[in-house]
Amino acid sequence: MKKIKFLTSKEVEILIIDESNYQGIKICLPSSASFSILPVREIPLIFNYSFIVRVLVRFFNSKKIKEAILFALIDVLKPKVLITHIDNSNLMSRFHQEFPSKLTISVQNALRTLSKHSEAPINPAPVSIFYGFGDFVGNLYKEIGIHNMEYVSAGSLLYDLFRRSNYKIKEDEYDFCFISQYVTVHDSKMDMLVDYNSRTLKSLVQICKEFGFSLAIAMRSEISDPEYIDELDYFNQIDLYGAFIKIPNNLSTHSAYKAAAGSKIIINSHSTMGFEFLGAGKKVLFAASADNFALAHSWDSYENFNKLPSVNLLDKLTPESILSKLRTLISIDDDEYIEKIKNACQYYMNYSSERTISEIIKKRINKFLLKK
Repeated sequence: MKKIKFLTSKEVEILIIDESNYQGIKICLPSSASFSILPVREIPLIFNYSFIVRVLVRFFNSKKIKEAILFALIDVLKPKVLITHIDNSNLMSRFHQEFPSKLTISVQNALRTLSKHSEAPINPAPVSIFYGFGDFVGNLYKEIGIHNMEYVSAGSLLYDLFRRSNYKIKEDEYDFCFISQYVTVHDSKMDMLVDYNSRTLKSLVQICKEFGFSLAIAMRSEISDPEYIDELDYFNQIDLYGAFIKIPNNLSTHSAYKAAAGSKIIINSHSTMGFEFLGAGKKVLFAASADNFALAHSWDSYENFNKLPSVNLLDKLTPESILSKLRTLISIDDDEYIEKIKNACQYYMNYSSERTISEIIKKRINKFLLKK
């Protein structure tokens, strides 16, 4: 059962939809603007007469109590801007439809695909502005016929937040960093992902043991998570020789990002973080391309990889094949590597050389507020 959360009735200029990555969204807001958070995973209420009246009016029109409550909250709080980091939520599109004079903003938080059967489908409805990772998602929206939405290719907000944190890393602290995508859910797609991760990691352990490379695992779970012990046991069963360092996730200290940033080469199956660091110019290998892109096809995400150069794509998950790719990445000149991935970065994770995504969003919001 959802908990009730009471909000203040004070009017605000900006309403953050959903508490997810609140800190990331906060850095996108003009410092002078008033804001509040709409916790849609709870039951948000305002304890006053005006709100109750608005709920009744909204419910009379829609006959949907949840929608009536959320719309009534916006009626009372009177925000000019609605912004979220949950970019594939239908809720933002409903707000956009119901409140056309407000600026509705969605900021991409994970890889997206066109297929509704994917684990990460794009939301097939518009908002005022969508800030996406790269040109790829903009093309997805065009394919489904959405042309009345402003699309901005601007990179990852989470990576921006990491860069803004005063993180300290040791350059090349690890030779390799493997990004965990550990899951406890079992179905055909998840089982294939687990299989790819296991095969990749077992090959990496063998390579590191034989050639003396260091390997860090950026774990998916935080120590406080219920599945942390299961994930730790999973890696311990693979790492019989103690070949790698296991780093628990910690969102507040950006531990996973630090591990990736402090490595020479990042290896992953098809994680968002892999693309975040690819866009930043890091040397990254993706396992989803192995065995003729079997994993990518299973997840309806082949187009997320088909513009990547071969230097970033694993062909097989055997130690010999992975070692060959690693040696190529180790030996390639940094400038030559950047030139090879330039077009793929613009397509999948397009960081601006002039402004970060948070600065781009902040400027756009400020411009809108000054007009009102």
